[in-house]
Amino acid sequence: LLATGADVVGMNCGRGPDRAIVIIREMRKVTDAPLVAYPNAGLPITKGDTVTYELEPEAMARDYPALLDAGCNIVGACCGSNPEHIRLIAQVVRAARRRGAGAPPSEASL
Repeated sequence: LLATGADVVGMNCGRGPDRAIVIIREMRKVTDAPLVAYPNAGLPITKGDTVTYELEPEAMARDYPALLDAGCNIVGACCGSNPEHIRLIAQVVRAARRRGAGAPPSEASL
């Protein structure tokens, strides 16, 4: 993808942030490009006409520092997430950034 002009590569959806950590670690082994991850809130659970997801906001946000430590530069969320998920993810990402996790790649590597 980078050879064809992509500036950023990453993953979207999947099974949740725990799986995204594994994927980002593997991607980081082969590129210095900025990496993005938008995992979903786990797998969907259907009960009648209602669909929920495995991970509540607190549980989902808990894995984001490790996602940054794995080498991810840009994070978000996909299926099953809502504004509360995003709010808590933003909180843990800000705290992780203050301690130096997920530092952006140097300009020399871009």
